[in-house]
Amino acid sequence: MFNFSKKSKSSIPVMYRHGDLLITRVNALPSGLVQINPKTIAEGEISGHKHRLVGNANVCVNWNKENRSINDYPEVWFKAFNKIKVIHEEHKTLELPKGVYKVTKERQFDPFQGITQKVLD
Repeated sequence: MFNFSKKSKSSIPVMYRHGDLLITRVNALPSGLVQINPKTIAEGEISGHKHRLVGNANVCVNWNKENRSINDYPEVWFKAFNKIKVIHEEHKTLELPKGVYKVTKERQFDPFQGITQKVLD
């Protein structure tokens, strides 16, 4: 017999898509993160276009001194202290409510070479 109990709304993750970024609302920032500036959460390697936060927010990463660009971090987190916007030159503006978010950058798998790599924008 199957148990199809209803999940509470709080246990269902809220996710947003902004180009090649998956933005997921989370309960809290992980420990050990370092706040960085400016409010760029991803940058196009080819176009130079940026996914940027507009509003009162802090961007955080798992700091690694060898990473030279925001794109070197596969995941970025941010805390929005009030409603904010995510903007990019080629995408519609995304409005997000106050909260904590995890940004996961799209990757692609090549089954013929058996490798996973960054998606270049």
